[in-house]
Amino acid sequence: MDRRLLGIAAVVLVVAGMGAGLLFGAIAAGGLPSLGGPTPAPTVVVYTSKGFQPTTTVTIPPNWALTADTADAMEILPLVEGPNGSPVPSADVASLSLFHDARAALQDPACTTTPEPAVGADAKSLASWVAARPGLTATEPKAVTVGGLPGWEVEATIDPTWTTSCPFANGAPSVSILANDSGSIRWVVFGTERLRLDFLDVPGGGTVTVNTSATEGSVFPGLANEVAPIIASMRFSAG
Repeated sequence: MDRRLLGIAAVVLVVAGMGAGLLFGAIAAGGLPSLGGPTPAPTVVVYTSKGFQPTTTVTIPPNWALTADTADAMEILPLVEGPNGSPVPSADVASLSLFHDARAALQDPACTTTPEPAVGADAKSLASWVAARPGLTATEPKAVTVGGLPGWEVEATIDPTWTTSCPFANGAPSVSILANDSGSIRWVVFGTERLRLDFLDVPGGGTVTVNTSATEGSVFPGLANEVAPIIASMRFSAG
């Protein structure tokens, strides 16, 4: 999952068929708009990952949709109204992502997909690194349990005095935070984005990262309420 592309789209903040401001307002009010149109309203789905490890079971509500299930990442996006009135997923406003064995990203001007070898790969080391990362305003890590896995949670947004930008972020202040050894994961915090990262330790080794992200930080509280039942439904197993 490469935030290089997501970042460009989100800076523009264009949502097909529905103004981004309308969707922001809906999240800030505590939920996403109900969807009508020619396509029947989707239903609640209890989904078990086919590619992502550890095997993850999650309950996805009608106004969200699974858009990725690979060995390294799962992505669940809110639905917005598409050009023909049918619901379509959009990452321009908000997203809920799961990453397998995400690492601290190397801090280089190109914001590459290379991990930083000096940072530990366990949950506490990752949360502590994000909390102390220059360019971010972050909370102190706190202990959490998600889906039966213990870990550490941190929330972060761009420091208002930060001006450095990744080459693909259209000049928006940005900080590269997550990458992995295969280069399939890159997450860059940019602009007014606010996110919550739950770094979870997997028995036997490795981590799962649960990333709740609002492109416009002011709607994060509403987004957090929206995704809380999704995260609470998550269960992780080895097989």
